[in-house]
Amino acid sequence: MKQSFVAALALVLVGSVLHLALAARHVDPLTFTDAKVIYSQSTGRTTVIANLVVPRADPTNGTNVGIAINGGTVLFILNGKGQAKSADGSASLKLGIATCGCPDGSHSAILTLNIKGTKSAQSVFAKSSASTPTTATLYFSSTGDETSYDAQFTPRK
Repeated sequence: MKQSFVAALALVLVGSVLHLALAARHVDPLTFTDAKVIYSQSTGRTTVIANLVVPRADPTNGTNVGIAINGGTVLFILNGKGQAKSADGSASLKLGIATCGCPDGSHSAILTLNIKGTKSAQSVFAKSSASTPTTATLYFSSTGDETSYDAQFTPRK
């Protein structure tokens, strides 16, 4: 009786471990799916809203995000809550739903960057070049994975 109970318990434990291992196998690569970069000529502020897929719902502490436009670059290092602030602006990463329905698989996420600027003191991007850029390059690096994305740059009045 004791042996059958131990065997049944071992089968349940092995089955649950296999189930967890199978559920964790759906891991999409780190990729941007879409992004908007909007530069306000009247306020000098740059706003970035990007959708991406992150491979795991790992903690965001130490994740590097950045944007480069016309030779000007702003980098942020996210804290454990997915937020960062610097003299140039702020960044936020919000995890969405799992793309596979499993809690430890890939997740959709929204990355928001706000780069400071005023009408008199333009952002680092306005100072970097006299020409109007057409694209902005976004960077994202986390736990050994990294990716970049060229987003359409939209100046607005």
